[in-house]
Amino acid sequence: MSKRFWVSFLVFVVSIGTNYGQVTTATAPNIIFFIVDDLGYKDLSCYGSTFYETPNIDALALEGIRFTHGYEAAPRCVASRTSIMTGKFESRPSVSLGIYLPEDNHEKRYAETTWAQALKDQGYKTFFIGKWHLGHDEDHYPDSFGFDINIAGCDFGAPPTYWYPYSDEDRIMPDLSTGGFEGEYLTDRITEEVEDFIDDHVSSSPSVPFIAMVSHYAVHTPLEAPADDVAYFQAKADAQNYTGPETENQLTAEAKLNQDHAIYAATIKSVDESLGALRQNLIDNNIADNTIIIVTSDNGGLSTTEIGGTRELVTSNKPLRGGKTWLYEGGIRLPLIVYGPNYREGIIEDTPVVGTDFYPTFLDMAGVPHLPNQHLDGESFQDLLLTAEAGGDASFTRNKSIIWDYNYASKGTANVSMAAVRSGNYKLIEHKYDNRFELFDVVNDIGENNDLSSANPVLTQQLRDTMFTYRSTAGIPHRVLNSGFREMNTYLYENMNTETGSSITESFGCAAPQNADGIIFNEGHECWYDLDWTLSVDPSHEATLLDAKNEANSGASGAHVKVTGGGSLGKVKLLNTPFYYNFNGATITVGAQIKSPNAARFKFQIKVFYEDGTNETMISSTKYTATSTYSYFSDDFSIPSKNTESVEVRLHCGQTVGDIYIDDWYSKVTGTELSVPLKEEKLITLYPNPTLDFVQIGGPFIVDKVVVIDKNGQLVKVEKADVEKVDLTEVPSGVYVLKIFFENNTHLFKQIVKY
Repeated sequence: MSKRFWVSFLVFVVSIGTNYGQVTTATAPNIIFFIVDDLGYKDLSCYGSTFYETPNIDALALEGIRFTHGYEAAPRCVASRTSIMTGKFESRPSVSLGIYLPEDNHEKRYAETTWAQALKDQGYKTFFIGKWHLGHDEDHYPDSFGFDINIAGCDFGAPPTYWYPYSDEDRIMPDLSTGGFEGEYLTDRITEEVEDFIDDHVSSSPSVPFIAMVSHYAVHTPLEAPADDVAYFQAKADAQNYTGPETENQLTAEAKLNQDHAIYAATIKSVDESLGALRQNLIDNNIADNTIIIVTSDNGGLSTTEIGGTRELVTSNKPLRGGKTWLYEGGIRLPLIVYGPNYREGIIEDTPVVGTDFYPTFLDMAGVPHLPNQHLDGESFQDLLLTAEAGGDASFTRNKSIIWDYNYASKGTANVSMAAVRSGNYKLIEHKYDNRFELFDVVNDIGENNDLSSANPVLTQQLRDTMFTYRSTAGIPHRVLNSGFREMNTYLYENMNTETGSSITESFGCAAPQNADGIIFNEGHECWYDLDWTLSVDPSHEATLLDAKNEANSGASGAHVKVTGGGSLGKVKLLNTPFYYNFNGATITVGAQIKSPNAARFKFQIKVFYEDGTNETMISSTKYTATSTYSYFSDDFSIPSKNTESVEVRLHCGQTVGDIYIDDWYSKVTGTELSVPLKEEKLITLYPNPTLDFVQIGGPFIVDKVVVIDKNGQLVKVEKADVEKVDLTEVPSGVYVLKIFFENNTHLFKQIVKY
């Protein structure tokens, strides 16, 4: 397409406003979305590799725009591809467990419109081939999500083999297991199928633009490639004379440091040749000047395993830290190259973009309307692509931070549960296991070697607030709830401690009662307003729990309950984590600083769970009315002369539509003396741990009671009276906390792993 025509097309789009019609090749370009599985940031020559050879991709970079801060929204294939297709961060509840269709009739009405469906609705021919991995049945394959044609897109995360017929005894590659020949290579076959599609489409429907998602299975395992190519790269590897260490420890992982894997290099060569063949096909069909090409990956290269592990590692992402499944740069910063008519040429672009941005960018490329309620976390970067003459803006930056929340923990790559946020030059990482934060300038410290969190506490807190606010407003728990991931975190950190001599242990940070005679967790909300507080909303009402921020009475955080559908007091409840103790005959005082511009009505409540299995709800006799300024309200609750298991503090509201702010919670227990932490912790042993069916408690103190609690703070089991052994036979596998009470009125928390 000529520059003159492309500019006139842009003007045409602006002039018609929202009166979009069906697109044609006279008004919209073809698009090839070329995505390579597991291709790392340093796996291309144009990104600095001296071992891998990618002349065709390098040529595209020279003619187009090469991004140096191109991210995926997750460090693993299923999660990142979900974000690419939906424009939403995969941590959002609506897509975290899969992509739903309207006909799934999800109880929360989750349903997605992919960019493929959006473009199809506007007149595009949509084509998919290769790795899908987003649906576990045929009703959720690409053709159900907007693709007119689907070849080989199924639930496979990797092919059974790269050699025809691409199948084994257990799995048959759909669509490609016939029509080939012995010795045919999967990457080549995928390329030929795309060429056939383009040939047929240009011949039969020359006025209809197409988008082709070429989703290569390469360079994912199994590691298989043509013998001649492997021999070539093996000779190249042998000639390297590399004398440095093979690996280095990176937190819980061992990371490969040198690129020297001949088979992996050959798979990259095959992908590069695929791109070269497709570009030639576009030329042969006279559509190269009206076709946009995007080359990228779905996550970082496979470069890590557990410390002391034996897994074969295929590449090095150095100088980036980490790799596939990690939220360090090596897992999420990827190659991204974009080429198109009237796009800038030969540009190295440092502006950060992320996989969710593809959705609105594709819509802008096609000149069709956005779907902002769908691509919630995507922002179009079309302005970075277009020349100034064509309406581009090279100063474009995303309006919102890029946020990752990734609880998945894996022995294979030794990654632990993390979260991260990128804003400007800086990236904050949250280590969920030990409640630790790291701040890096990832522009000037690409290897994330210099933690700036101590030197920049204000910025650290700002980015932490951004991360926590996203989770709270999206309904994402702050803690890791999956028992398998919690158990894997424990295993990986303990393995690291054993192998390296480190001593990292699990920590909840400030999520604990602050006063010796208090029972409220995360008192005052200063740790984070909803870390140990949850909002229970009756289906007949509507309310959300938010951060009070500058409306807090003190500090930077407070609870803000926003009731949008109310009517009855108690239908909306703010609940605290249960506190496990025997409050027989005690008096519990609870209070808080509260205000409401809407004169909200509220009451305090505690729920008492007794040792005999019964429970009782105690609610204040006074119905309070908050004013527009903070006032202190409190109530006393008298516990009967009856042994208790735990109490839970609550605040009832919901009668008044509007806002109520709660801060600086207070609690005090009188009439009994709360136990204090045992100072001689080292004298107490738990064994075996991990365990299959029991733990033995050893030490010089008599154990009066043991409470087994899950990571959500919920009671699992209780043992009483001179306890030496806790039977866990009926307890499900997972990670638990034991609160051990001793006769000298002390207590101790110990973590156990139950297989």
